[in-house]
Amino acid sequence: MDKARGLAYYGLSAAIFALDRITKQIIETRVSVFDTHTVIPGFFDIVHARNRGAAFSMFAESTSPWRPFFLIACRWQRSFW
Repeated sequence: MDKARGLAYYGLSAAIFALDRITKQIIETRVSVFDTHTVIPGFFDIVHARNRGAAFSMFAESTSPWRPFFLIACRWQRSFW
């Protein structure tokens, strides 16, 4: 039973990941950058935005040649722990 539950969680995780990637692809191809589509007025809007930095756009405006290496190192450290 535990093995089946574990497989179900992996399957659910894979399905959520796939749905996330599909919806991002749809937004990137069909919605202009900074264009807004209201889904539920006053509650939920779809906005095509780009984030070249880390969380909350940290380092997005950086012009340092070290920026990509720093972002990769931060990403690696977070996934490692």
